[in-house]
Amino acid sequence: MKQSWIVGASGGVLILVLSILDLKVIHDGTGYLRYGILLIYFAMIYLAVMRTRDRDLGGEITFKQALRAGMIGAIASSLITAPFWFWFFRYELPLSQLKYSTVKPLPYQFRLITEDSVVAIQYTINSVIMNLLMGFIVALVAGIFLRKKDQSASI
Repeated sequence: MKQSWIVGASGGVLILVLSILDLKVIHDGTGYLRYGILLIYFAMIYLAVMRTRDRDLGGEITFKQALRAGMIGAIASSLITAPFWFWFFRYELPLSQLKYSTVKPLPYQFRLITEDSVVAIQYTINSVIMNLLMGFIVALVAGIFLRKKDQSASI
């Protein structure tokens, strides 16, 4: 399971770097970089499952092992990316909305909006839950393709 943590952490760091690049440097309005981040996330979970396969069984894996490896990779990725998403939803998103908004709020209204962290916490929790849900689904799919064949049904 150590390999799942390593793969998940490295995928989380790569996702974090690409997210910061998209936000601060590239400003990709088309969303292609976000598709790349999603592809990296799916590949990370699949690699976490692949690295956990039992070498004695010809590289096959049970559903339980696949789910555990995929969820560990998803948790490791979420632990690394959650602080960034909290910062983004708490500070960067309100500032960018204010920058591109045609209606400018009064200073005291903007101060009240940005001091409240409830929305940022909710969005961060939602992003972690979505990471875990995607990790669960990708681990199930990887477990289907790499599953251990049931030998009891054969005659």
